[in-house]
Order: sequence, then C-alpha cells, then structure tokens
Amino acid sequence: TGWLSSLLHRLREQAEELAQERQALAREVAERTRAEELLRKAHDELEKRVVERTVELAHANVALGNEIAERQRAEQELRRSEEKCRTLIENSLDVITILDPNGAITYLSPSVVEVFGYAPEELLGHTVFDFIHPDDRGRALETFNLGTKAPGTTLYAELRLRHRDGSWRTLESIGTNLTDQPGIQGTVVNSRDITRILAAGKYGIG
Repeated sequence: TGWLSSLLHRLREQAEELAQERQALAREVAERTRAEELLRKAHDELEKRVVERTVELAHANVALGNEIAERQRAEQELRRSEEKCRTLIENSLDVITILDPNGAITYLSPSVVEVFGYAPEELLGHTVFDFIHPDDRGRALETFNLGTKAPGTTLYAELRLRHRDGSWRTLESIGTNLTDQPGIQGTVVNSRDITRILAAGKYGIG
C-alpha cells in the first residue's frame, strides 16, 4: 500500500499543479482580453479624432477659400476704385495738393500744368506760401495753422497764387487735415481757378 499512497500523493500534486497552470492561463487570457479591449477603445478613439479633425480641416479649407476669394474681390474693387480716382484726378481741372505739416508740397495733380504752367515735379518740396500773393500770405498761413491743429478739420480760403508767367490767379481752395491717414499724412487741398469768374462778375460779363 505504500506505493499506492505515493502514487495518489503524486497524482494530487500533479492535479494541483495543473489547476495552478489553468488559473495562471485564465489570468493571462483575462489580462490579454482587457489589453485588447483597451487597444480597441484607443483605436476607436483615434479613428473618431481623425474623423473630427478631417471635418474641421475641411471646414477650415472652405473658410480659407472663401476668405481668399473675398480678399481677391476686395483687392479688385480697390484697384478699380484707385484707377477711377486716378482718372478723375488726372482729368480734373481742379488742382489737388497735399501739404505736409510745414506747408511743403508733397503731391500735386497733373492739372497744375494747365492752371499754373508748372510741372508737378518742379514744385515738390517747395512751400506753398512762396507762391501766394504777399497780401494774402499772412491770412493763408493763419488759416493753414488753424487747420493743422486737429485731424479732420476742413477750412476754406480764397487766395491769389503766382502763375509761371508771373501773373496772379485767384483760387478757391478747400483743405482737409488728413495727417492721421497713413497714406497721406498731410493736408489735402482742392483748388479751383476762379480768376475768369471774378473778372466776368467785375465787368458784368455773362
């Protein structure tokens, strides 16, 4: 019976070892199942984020495309507006002048040739007061200084300016302080030659 007891003991040990192996295998399978589930959830979450990001990028691309198209339309409209403004200035009989805060001429429209006989480049950098009649110069300077005190100020003046041939032309001028505008930074003066109108009124012509 000794050998039988030994055999039974050995079988019990093997059964316990087998049970332990099964438990270990079950734990391993359970852990692997949990890992696979976590991996699947992570994969699903990643797929969800990819879809959401793709949709966001698609919307962003549409918005960007619309913005680019709108900017192109705005630029085209600006070019048309600038071209129209340039055409009006170049064909206007009025003289458009831009003066810096010291009264120096920084811009003159092409019509200055017709009105005063000077090419614009001949007068650039000169102070406008050098061309104003001595009797009108003090009043012109006072009006100009008053207008330069605050951006947006608009003032009127009637002055005599010297023509290239030495004669005097009477101008009706309206100036607006646009020193706060980056593209201008000065006073814009719109002047019209009224010499003939005044002469006609004086002599009762018309």
